[in-house]
Amino acid sequence: MWSVVHTEPGHEGMACAGLIGRRFRTYLPMVEEARNGGHGRARRDPQPMFRQYLFAVHDPLRWRAMCSVAGVRHLLARHGGRAGEDGPALLPDAVVRAIFVLESRMADRTQETRACAGFQPGEIVRIIGGIFDGFTAEFERLDSDGRIAVLLYLFGRLSRVNLPVEQVAKIRNGDLL
Repeated sequence: MWSVVHTEPGHEGMACAGLIGRRFRTYLPMVEEARNGGHGRARRDPQPMFRQYLFAVHDPLRWRAMCSVAGVRHLLARHGGRAGEDGPALLPDAVVRAIFVLESRMADRTQETRACAGFQPGEIVRIIGGIFDGFTAEFERLDSDGRIAVLLYLFGRLSRVNLPVEQVAKIRNGDLL
């Protein structure tokens, strides 16, 4: 079972490190978030999936000690608010495992999105899967939703189509025909 730890704003990492230092097992799910890197450049920084929250394995004898760690505000109670005499709210392992799976999937998608950074505007790509399976198209750009915009020649004209990253592949030498 896991306790939900409410942290000071922006101090999730400090609270997590403090809990680890006191021998609590913790989990701070992270996601990458697009931010303005200045000069018109975008950058991706890891951020907590749930701002001001992390998870710690519940210890029925030491849970109060979690509240005295730097960066920790309190543990969530069973009925909302702060944990009091009746103890903190507890999450089953299955819930935390599901969050871990979601975090992993989001990280995989980020890696796929990064992989398409190898495409150059104007590059000819192959579509794999979906209704345009087997078509070739011209890579245009990666949009803000992490989808790839390609130009397809359809119905006698060029049409822009947005596709998931996993449906676009580089064409290897001799693969065009």
